[in-house]
Amino acid sequence: MESWQHWFTINKQLNYMSCHLNRIILSIYSRISSALLGIIGIGGIGIDRYWYWWYWYWSVLVLVLVLVLVLVLVLVGIGGIGIGNHK
Repeated sequence: MESWQHWFTINKQLNYMSCHLNRIILSIYSRISSALLGIIGIGGIGIDRYWYWWYWYWSVLVLVLVLVLVLVLVLVGIGGIGIGNHK
C-alpha cells in the first residue's frame, strides 16, 4: 500500500512538472517561430526558396534543441525525485 502511494505521488509530481515544462517550452517555441516568420516577412512577402529552406532549417534545429533540453530536464527531474525520496 505504501509503495503504491509512493509511486502515485512521484507520478503526480512528474505530471505537474511536465505540464509546466510543456507550457513554458511551447510559449518559447511559438515566440521563436513567430520571430523567424517576422524575419522572413521583412525579407520579402514573395518568399524565395532560400528563405523557405532557411526558415525550415532553423525551426527544425530549434525544435531538436528544445526536445533535447526537455529530455535532459525530465531525466534530471526524475533523478532529483529519486534522490529526494531515498534520503
